[in-house]
Amino acid sequence: MPPSLADEVFETQEKLEALREAPRNPALRREVAAVRGELADRLGALVAALRERYLPGTPAGPAAPAVLDELRDRLSEIAYLRTLAEDVDEALGG
Repeated sequence: MPPSLADEVFETQEKLEALREAPRNPALRREVAAVRGELADRLGALVAALRERYLPGTPAGPAAPAVLDELRDRLSEIAYLRTLAEDVDEALGG
């Protein structure tokens, strides 16, 4: 897990556990739904940034080790955020 996401993942997992225990709590459902919206926005921004930087026809520059490390880190972040978003969707019943 990327260290920058650890706190957020654990906090979101705690909210999801609370929602699973009280699925009809409207305030908690709104809070988790807001988290889902934030995750969707972040995922969209990350994917757009990767497309802009690495798709053919964009000025990506050479595939230097630092660039490859950055790409690996971004892809790892996307994977964790997608998994977290799926957990949120499941907890919200969608």
